[in-house]
Amino acid sequence: MKAIKLDLDGGKSLLRETLKRIEIANKILDNNFETTIVYKTKHGWHLYITAKKDLGEYRIVAMQAILGSDWARELYNYKRVGLNKSKNWNILFKVKRNLEGKILSKEKYYCTINYKRVLKNG
Repeated sequence: MKAIKLDLDGGKSLLRETLKRIEIANKILDNNFETTIVYKTKHGWHLYITAKKDLGEYRIVAMQAILGSDWARELYNYKRVGLNKSKNWNILFKVKRNLEGKILSKEKYYCTINYKRVLKNG
């Protein structure tokens, strides 16, 4: 899997702090991230990070937790990966509806960040 998905509950300061963490993690992981797409949600943010290399399911869960995604979500993701019953264990809802089908909340596009590898001479 190459998709890291973060669920953040908080304001712009939390988003800024998380984007700094992503930058640091990207450097430590040898520039493995390609893009981060950010969406505003009712209670915070959804971030979709695309990695260049497959990280594996447990590493994805670990990276999501390290980068600050909702801890309970990541605890359940860890359990789902261990049960190995579904390939769709890493879900963020783009739209939430009530029982009648009325939209309660919806992601709103905020920005895209592209990471380019900087090569050093000598």
